[in-house]
Amino acid sequence: MKPFHCHLAPVRLLVLSAALLLPVMSHGKPSTWSELNGASFQGECIRTYGPYALFKTKNAHSKLVPLSHLSPADCLRVHKESGASQANALPWGKSDDAVARELVGRLARLQDGKLIPAEVAALPTPDFIVAFFGSRGTGDSWDAVEQLRKLHTRCSTEPHAKVSVIFFSRDAKESDQIAFVRDTRMPWLVADYNKTEFTDLKSRYSDSPAPLVVILARGGIPLFQSLEPKKAAVADCLRRFETFLDLQNPNAVASFKERYHYLAAVQQALHQNDSCGPTLVGSLLNVNALREEGLGAFSALLQVSAQGRVENAELTGVPAALHEKVQEGLRRSLFVPAMDHGKAVAGTYQYVCQP
Repeated sequence: MKPFHCHLAPVRLLVLSAALLLPVMSHGKPSTWSELNGASFQGECIRTYGPYALFKTKNAHSKLVPLSHLSPADCLRVHKESGASQANALPWGKSDDAVARELVGRLARLQDGKLIPAEVAALPTPDFIVAFFGSRGTGDSWDAVEQLRKLHTRCSTEPHAKVSVIFFSRDAKESDQIAFVRDTRMPWLVADYNKTEFTDLKSRYSDSPAPLVVILARGGIPLFQSLEPKKAAVADCLRRFETFLDLQNPNAVASFKERYHYLAAVQQALHQNDSCGPTLVGSLLNVNALREEGLGAFSALLQVSAQGRVENAELTGVPAALHEKVQEGLRRSLFVPAMDHGKAVAGTYQYVCQP
C-alpha cells in the first residue's frame, strides 16, 4: 500500500550534518537500515527528534537521518524501537541515562559568589546536556561563556528546549575554577572539581583541549561537538545545535514534511485492523500573536478530509473579531488523516487551546 503524501507546499529543511563522527557507548545490537536514496547502514535506533531519527552506528558514531529518507516499514521500526526512549524523562536520580545519573551529587551552582551543591536528583532528566570544558587561563573560554549564555537564556524560556549546560573545569587548581565561574557569573550547573575526575563524561573528552563544547542527547549520545579549541568553532557548534532546537518545536514548518512522512506511515501501519482519528502534525495558528489581540482559551471541532486538509472549524470561545484569523490559521494546519483499516478517511479532531 502506498504511503500518503503531504499536500503542504514544500519547505526546504534546514541542513544539518547527517553523520556525526563522535564516540558513543553502545548497549544494544545494531541492525540494517535503508534510506530511500539506496544507501544503507548498520545502527541502533535511539529515538526521533523533530524531523530526524537518531541512531547509534556500528562504528561507535551517531547518525541523524531525516525521517523522509526512511521507508514506511522503517518508520514503523523506528516507532517500535524508540518507544521507551520517547517517554517523559525520569528524575536525574532514577534516570536510565547513565551520564546524567552519574552526575547526581557532583554538581554545583553559583549563589552569592560561592559554589553550593545543586540538588538535581528530583528534577526531570534533560533531553540534552551541553558539556562545556573550559579554563580561566584560556582566552577563548571566556568568549565561549558569552556564547553559551545566549543559548542558556533561550532554553530557559522555551518549553520544548529541555537543555542543561554543565561546566567542566580544565583549570589546574580548584581556586581557578571557582574564580572563573564567579568572574563570568555562570548561571548554569558546574561540575564539582574534585568529584567528577573519573566520571564517564569527563574521561571521554579528557584529551581534548579547551574550550570544547559537546552536546549530548539523553543517554549520552553525542549530537554536536566543537571541532577545535577556538571561539569560532564553539560558535559554529552552538549555531548547529540552535538550528536543531528550532526543529524540535512541534509547529516548526521546516519539519512538517519529515514528520508527516513518518506519522502517516506509522498510523497507516498501526491501524490496519481498526480505526483512529486524525493526527495533528503542526499548527500554523499564531496563538501568541492572537493573545495580544484578546484571544483566550478556546476549542475548535475540526472536520479533516481524507487528504489531511481542514475543511471546516467550529469555534467555541473565540471573540467574533478574531474568527476569521483563527479559522485561517487552523485551515493551514497539517494533519495525517483519520485511518479506517489502513485507509485514509475523513474524520474530526478536537483542537483545544489553553490560556
